[in-house]
Amino acid sequence: MNNESAVRQSPTDSPWFWLNIFLVGALAALVLTAPKYNWRQPQIERQFQARERSGHAVSAHGGYSPLSTTNNSMLTLRPFFVFFTGALVLLTIVFWGQRIWKMQARRSVDEV
Repeated sequence: MNNESAVRQSPTDSPWFWLNIFLVGALAALVLTAPKYNWRQPQIERQFQARERSGHAVSAHGGYSPLSTTNNSMLTLRPFFVFFTGALVLLTIVFWGQRIWKMQARRSVDEV
């Protein structure tokens, strides 16, 4: 048994690996639920806008907001997609950077 295989760590030992796995799961869940959300959210917003226009709810900006449609809702999942994708890219860079740095440190120790 050589020293290199004894010292080498599995990628699954890294917390960055598991964070990446969970972020991929979160993105997959968003992709799978987005169509239902995009169908249902404008209906909920139109109900709110109807209450707002009838006087049962108070508008935050003082006037009536334009009615929500399927392609133009007030709330979207885009911020979640941007956040999870950015975090996935950043954590992937950290994971691979850490692995490369550790491999180079091991090589420099082996050379000495």
